[in-house]
Amino acid sequence: MLGLALALGASGCKGKPDRSSAAETALAEQRADAPPTVTVGSGPLLDIVAPQDVWAYGGVDAMAALAQKLGGALGMPPLPSGAGAMAGALVGKPIAKKLGLTSPSGLDLARPLRFAVVDPRGGEKAILVVGITSRDALVQTLPAGRRENEQQNAYAYGEGSPTYVNFVGDYAVFSRRPGTFTGLREFLGRLAGATLPAQVAVAVPLKNAFASLGPELAMALEALKRELPAQAALGGAAPGTAAKGAALATETLTWLAGAAKEVDHALLTASFDDGALVTLELAPKPGTALETTFKSLAGRPHKLLAKLPADAPLFLSVAVDPQKGGDLTKRLYELVADMEGDGSPRAAEFASAAMRYWNASTGEVAFAAHALPDGPGLAFSGIMGLRDAAEARRAKADLDKIRDDPRWQEAAAATGAKTKRHPDAFKLGGVSFDTTEVEVDRDKLGGLTPGASDMLGALMHQAAGLGEDAAYYAMGAEPQKALELLLGPKARGGLDRAPGVARALEHAAPGPFFVGYARVLDLLKAFAPLGGGAVDPGVIPATQNGLALSLGVKDGAVRAVLDLPMEQVVAAIQLYMSRVGSMPMPAPGRAPLGL
Repeated sequence: MLGLALALGASGCKGKPDRSSAAETALAEQRADAPPTVTVGSGPLLDIVAPQDVWAYGGVDAMAALAQKLGGALGMPPLPSGAGAMAGALVGKPIAKKLGLTSPSGLDLARPLRFAVVDPRGGEKAILVVGITSRDALVQTLPAGRRENEQQNAYAYGEGSPTYVNFVGDYAVFSRRPGTFTGLREFLGRLAGATLPAQVAVAVPLKNAFASLGPELAMALEALKRELPAQAALGGAAPGTAAKGAALATETLTWLAGAAKEVDHALLTASFDDGALVTLELAPKPGTALETTFKSLAGRPHKLLAKLPADAPLFLSVAVDPQKGGDLTKRLYELVADMEGDGSPRAAEFASAAMRYWNASTGEVAFAAHALPDGPGLAFSGIMGLRDAAEARRAKADLDKIRDDPRWQEAAAATGAKTKRHPDAFKLGGVSFDTTEVEVDRDKLGGLTPGASDMLGALMHQAAGLGEDAAYYAMGAEPQKALELLLGPKARGGLDRAPGVARALEHAAPGPFFVGYARVLDLLKAFAPLGGGAVDPGVIPATQNGLALSLGVKDGAVRAVLDLPMEQVVAAIQLYMSRVGSMPMPAPGRAPLGL
C-alpha cells in the first residue's frame, strides 16, 4: 500500500506545470509592490497624533452643500440640481484638472475632503484625501499610461514626477512621493474618518515645524533684525523715530519668536451659516510662560458698551483683570513710555505711574467712533471703569507732571508730535476735563501727506477727565461735543443692544477679553468727503451688521474669532459692481480699473 501511494504520487508529480515561470514571477513581484490595506479610522481631528513631518492637516465637510449655500447667499444663478452635480460644477472640475484626471466623474465631493501638508524637503508637499464614487470609477479617470502596483502604491501616472494613488475605504489618497502612503498609512486612515469641529478645519502642530525648521527660522529672524533699522530709515522718518520704530519691531519679533516655540498647536476653523465665522485657536504647551500669560487674559463682561452711543459704527472693548497682567502689562507700558518719551530719563517713572493708573481701573475700557450731534464725520470717545478713583487721580497727577516736564516735551517733539495741555479746560456732568492740543510734524512722522497729517492732528486733540466710577476720553476736532454723548442731558447709550453689536457679542470668542467691531461701509460713508469725491456716499448701501474680531481664553487656549456677516459681503459686492458700472468701458484686452 505504501509503495502504491508513492508510485501514484510520483506519477502525479510528473504532470504538474512549472510554477517558476516568468508570468508567476512577475505576478509575485507585482503583489510585493502592492500597497498595504488601510482602514478608515474615527475620532476628533485634534485627537490625531501627527507624525513629525506633518506640518498641517484638516479638511472640508459637505463640500457640495457648502458650495450651494455660499452660491445662493451671493445670488449666483441656479446650478444643476443635486449635490453631486453642484460640487462637480463648482469644484469637481478644478480638482480633477489639478490632479491630472480626465474627468471628475469618479470623485464624490458630497463626502468630506481631507488633506495634509508635509515637510517639503522630503519630496512631498501636500497629500489629498478625497471621496470617490467607487474605486473602478476613479481608476477609469486616471490618464493613459497609468501603472498598477508601483513601489507599494495602487496606481501611478505621469512621468518624471508621478502622482501616486491609493485607497482608504471610499477615499482616494493622492501623493507625489512613492513612500508617502506606506509611511503615513495609519495617520491617513485616521484623517480620512476624522470628525471636524466645524465645516472647515485645519490643525497645525507647530512643534513639528519648529523641530524641522528651527535653525533656518532662527537665521531668518536674525537677518530680519539686522535689516529693520535700514528699512525704517527708508520710510522717511526722523533718525530718532526710525531707530525707535526698528527697536520696537525687533523686540516684538523676538517676543513672538519665543512665544511661538511655546505653542503646542494651532487650530483654524471656519463655518458659513450666515457669512463666515473664522476661529484661530492657539494652545500653549503645559507649564510654559505662554500658558501663564494666556490664563492672565481671562475676560470679563463688556458692560461699558451700554454707555456708548447705539449708532456707533465702530468700537473697541477690552475687559480683563488688571491685577493679573503682571510682566506683560508692565512691559507694554515700558514700551509706551519709551516710544512717547523717546529716551527721556523719566521714562521708567512714567511707566510706573501708568501701571498704577491701570491697576486703579476695573480693567474695562471701551472706545467708539460715532457721529457728532450737529456735524458731519465721526468723533472718538471712550470710557474706562475705575476701581479706586482716588488712586487713579494720584497716578494721573504724576503722569501730568511728567508730560509737562520740558525734557519730556522735548523728547516727545523729537518723535513728531508737540503737545500742549490745558488743565481743567471745561466741566461736564460734574467731571472736570483737561484738554491736550497736538501739533503733528509730518516730516518726522515719515512724510505724511497734508491731508493725512491734518486728520491725524485732529484726532489727537484730546480731552480726559476722571469721575467717581469711570474715566472719560475723547479725540477729535471738538472733543467736548463727543463727550456730551456720554455725560449730561445729551447722553445716549445702548450700543450693546444694537442688532449688529448683539450679534458680534453672541459670536465672540469664549471668555472674550477683547471685542472689536466695524460697520465698514458706514465708516466708508462717514469718511467719503475726505476722499475728494472718489466715492459717492449716496451709493454706499446701508447695513445693520458689522465685521467683528474678538479674542478670548478658554481652557488655557487663546481663541481669535472673525465674524463676517453675509450682509456685509453682499453690500460690498453691490458697491463694487456699482463702481464698476459707473466706470468708462475699458479698451479691448484691458480690465476695468480695480479688477
